[in-house]
Amino acid sequence: MRDVLNKRLDRWINSGVVDAKTAERIRAFEESERSSEGLRWPVLLALGLGGVLLCAGVLLFVAAHWNELSPAWRFTLVLLLVGLFPILGAFTTERFPALGAMFYAIATICVGTGIFLTAQIFNLQEHWPSGILLWAVGALAGWLLLRQWPQSVLLVRRRS
Repeated sequence: MRDVLNKRLDRWINSGVVDAKTAERIRAFEESERSSEGLRWPVLLALGLGGVLLCAGVLLFVAAHWNELSPAWRFTLVLLLVGLFPILGAFTTERFPALGAMFYAIATICVGTGIFLTAQIFNLQEHWPSGILLWAVGALAGWLLLRQWPQSVLLVRRRS
């Protein structure tokens, strides 16, 4: 939107509709309006519920077809899920940062899911604390790269 406004203002300056001072005042006004705008609660609620429903849909899809898949296809599906959501986050962050953050949060959750499903696929020895530690390392890597709050929330540990 900002690029469109700048192109139009440059065109208006060149055609003499507005002067440079007025164009700068328009840019300053639009920037102040844009920075004061935040996402309204219905948008945040829709993003949160949409993320939960997307996770539930993926979980139901995987659970419905898990027994029918060979171990190679199971591992391919796990890798696809772990790789798909960060790519979606990368494509959507620039245009809609909140949607990108939701995709990155789902990706961080899929890292933990991928760890435990991989252990189940290859019949690895179950040691839940090690799996949770690996998941926390994945969330830490996500937080170090993105500096977003969902990854920091997934880093928080519980005291028993």
